[in-house]
Amino acid sequence: MPTEHAKNGHHVRAVVFDVGGVIARQDIAAADRAFSRSGVLSDITAEAVARARANGDLTDIWAEHSCGRVSPDVYWSAVLVQLGKEPTVEAVAEMRRVQRMTLWSLVDTDVLDLAKSLRRNGAPRLGVLSNSSVDYEPHIDQFDGLFDVLQFSHQVGVRKPMEEAYEILLASMDVEATQTLFIDDKLRNVTAAARLGINAFHFVSTELLRDELARVGLLVPVTP
Repeated sequence: MPTEHAKNGHHVRAVVFDVGGVIARQDIAAADRAFSRSGVLSDITAEAVARARANGDLTDIWAEHSCGRVSPDVYWSAVLVQLGKEPTVEAVAEMRRVQRMTLWSLVDTDVLDLAKSLRRNGAPRLGVLSNSSVDYEPHIDQFDGLFDVLQFSHQVGVRKPMEEAYEILLASMDVEATQTLFIDDKLRNVTAAARLGINAFHFVSTELLRDELARVGLLVPVTP
């Protein structure tokens, strides 16, 4: 007998995952090793780069870059300036090389195993909705085959938490907001999805995600 998938009285027909912070993350150790071997950027660390990228001064340029409207060279030049480095052609190229090699290179196999379990159970359509940029592309192919829809901001030109990003996804997956469970580690994206009627889950750990998927009837609960 098929299992009924429901949340708040609605069938869950689609489960959508964010990538960064949920499915995958940067390999910090590999990035640090790459920087240390670099003549031009040997005195910086992946943590310093992350802090620079999180600086409010770069919010607007990252938003434009992640929608494909600002080139990677311009964006990473701004990051280098934030780090107090001269954005030379060599420095920008090296920064991009390290980022392309390490961004999204550490995959959380436990989360992917949950997605694979959903697929084996024959239940909902699976999707990815992630903010991104062209330098994340070397790691995108790893999601082919498991997910029905892959939506990356730099490819579609809109990003979370913009309403249009969620609306494009729902149309691509041919589901209603109330039929969708969206998983993201950033509260602003979860809140934006919830405003549209999407069942939004704030990702904190794989264990809590498994509990949520079991709660809505998509996985068998794990008994102690």
